[in-house]
Amino acid sequence: MNDMILLVEDLTFTRIQLRNILIDGGYENICEAADAKTAITLAEEKRPVLAILDITLPDREDLSLIEDLRKIDPAIELIICSATSQQLVINQAMNLGVRKFFTKPVDGFELQAMVKEIIK
Repeated sequence: MNDMILLVEDLTFTRIQLRNILIDGGYENICEAADAKTAITLAEEKRPVLAILDITLPDREDLSLIEDLRKIDPAIELIICSATSQQLVINQAMNLGVRKFFTKPVDGFELQAMVKEIIK
């Protein structure tokens, strides 16, 4: 079973927090990227079943990474963890097929529950 999770977050502290939430939830098959370019490379190489994404990255500040990841694997599940709470951005992400949009700071138990729903 493929249970690889791609974690895309440019802030090291936040990436460590999210990784620890996943590990505490029993998920250890995690690859990490601090920018969109690395995320695309990892998605091509590792073929994750789930990507947890920040929207604002050093090399992208929009939702275009979602489309790029879907070109690699149309079935990839997507969760956004972002500081933005703009309803327009949230709606756009959901229209692109994002499973859940979390506003930072992320509730660890809620994130674990969503990952569990996706990775059974």
